[in-house]
Amino acid sequence: SYKQYHSNLAITYNILAMYEATADPAWFTATCQGYAVGETLLSVGLLIRDKVELGQDGRYHFTDIVGPNEFHDHMGTNKEHGVDDNAYTNVMIAWYMNKLLDMMKVMEKSDPSTLAAQRKDMGIDDATVAKWQDISNKMYVNINEAGIIEEHAGYFDLTEVDIAALNKEFGFKKARRLDRLINDPEIGPGLKKRWGVNGVNELKVDKQADVLMMWYVLSQQGVAEVFDRLGYEVPSLRDNLEYYEPRTTHGSTLSAVVYSKLASQAGLTELAEQLGAMAMTSDVSNTVGDAVFGDHRAVMNGTIENNLKEGGLVEGPVLSLNPNLTDDTTVIRFGVRHYHGVVYRYTARQHGQITLEILSGLEDGKPPVPFKLGGVDVKLEKNGTHHFPQDFLSPMDPRVQQLVASQLLAEYGATVTNPELLF
Repeated sequence: SYKQYHSNLAITYNILAMYEATADPAWFTATCQGYAVGETLLSVGLLIRDKVELGQDGRYHFTDIVGPNEFHDHMGTNKEHGVDDNAYTNVMIAWYMNKLLDMMKVMEKSDPSTLAAQRKDMGIDDATVAKWQDISNKMYVNINEAGIIEEHAGYFDLTEVDIAALNKEFGFKKARRLDRLINDPEIGPGLKKRWGVNGVNELKVDKQADVLMMWYVLSQQGVAEVFDRLGYEVPSLRDNLEYYEPRTTHGSTLSAVVYSKLASQAGLTELAEQLGAMAMTSDVSNTVGDAVFGDHRAVMNGTIENNLKEGGLVEGPVLSLNPNLTDDTTVIRFGVRHYHGVVYRYTARQHGQITLEILSGLEDGKPPVPFKLGGVDVKLEKNGTHHFPQDFLSPMDPRVQQLVASQLLAEYGATVTNPELLF
């Protein structure tokens, strides 16, 4: 649907990820497949400026849209009007407005004439920039007393459906596409009568991950930063996952990719393994019944990415290593060119050490590369192989951890930059 504005925000995310990985401001003045990168970012900003509305509650609202949950493309009887205040879209808007302002600051330093020309051509005045700042601080998100984020306006009032029972009754392949099942000429009338509804839009069900997408895209730290800036209490990933997953039919195979990664992060290992297996076998075993139309490359790439991130996670300009290997995973190894051209190879073993090999990029005179080891900020200062026993990440007396941290990390060519986290 053209109302899925979160797709525009996904494009901006990818553009900004390229800058975070390279730290090269020339990227913002580059042209990619005929489109000027900087102008693309500014254009999305103008779209948001014109679409959001400041409500009487002092918050900005985004109405008549469609979120990732394609079961809900409208609310009530007005099929021409989408949903209002999709939480994932609103959070991504707040995130992007802040990032767009950061991008403009980078361009003001690196290429002020190009930025000035773009602003003039696109009619971006100081009032627009001020509104972007205001939007980044005042987007609306509804969170109930239990800390659950409402997917969109009115979601909490919809009719409940027992997805597990539905899977047993009709089988997963049919039940996963509840939008088709409820409109089936033979089965549909009975379901509508059972639930007292006219269509899937009136049911509290999700085709795929929606609210949870904010954690998948931004990480737990990124979500916390946005909610802090908006002035809301930071919601729990696990609480929201346990609320929405049982209400999700996984009608898109991408849903299992998202939920398996987040379940692993939330400590729900059994669910993570179950959904991870579903994602990895969806095409090979045709588990959802649509592989005859071709393989789903996004799912393939997503499962590979999830397996890599089971051993470590790249977040923006910082390589964050926090292994969480499942019982049947003995070793994770991958190599990446990331952050100022540094080339590294990373290995994590289930009951062994973490090895980080800096193959190139930290020659004499090059700035150190920052990364996180179990949440502790560390800077590697030279090429070579650096070993970190996984016991360092295990719970231990804070005083003991403080005592060994500096010695351990210094031995392998690193320094701790935030030792206060070790207390």
